[in-house]
Amino acid sequence: MSAHHESPFFSPRRFARLARLQWQEQGRAWGMFALVLAVLLVLVAGLMLSGDGRGATTGVQVPVYLTGLLLSGYLFAHQVLGVWRSREASLLYLMRPASTFEKWLLSALTLLVLYPLLYTAVFAAVNAVADEL
Repeated sequence: MSAHHESPFFSPRRFARLARLQWQEQGRAWGMFALVLAVLLVLVAGLMLSGDGRGATTGVQVPVYLTGLLLSGYLFAHQVLGVWRSREASLLYLMRPASTFEKWLLSALTLLVLYPLLYTAVFAAVNAVADEL
């Protein structure tokens, strides 16, 4: 077996190329999604602050966090997996030079690791700003 032989199942180089390509194609849309999410969280924080003037307690923040994560996660998954909405787009995606496992792994990492981290960062930033008010 030569040193340059790539596994048909998983290749770190091929996976990195696939991830870069997905970031190049979807990065702007994901940025806009994060911006809209931040605006919505600011509005929710404003509503919570306007109630009694004390801000939100942890007992209120947890349900807001979890509800927002689940609802926005559903919308984000719809956006990420949107490639399967049309036959042409799905065929182009399937023809990319990466294994099926790499494509599924990238989707899983994006939806189950990257998105919750992004949501948590946006939520924490909005919460920090709201705490200063």
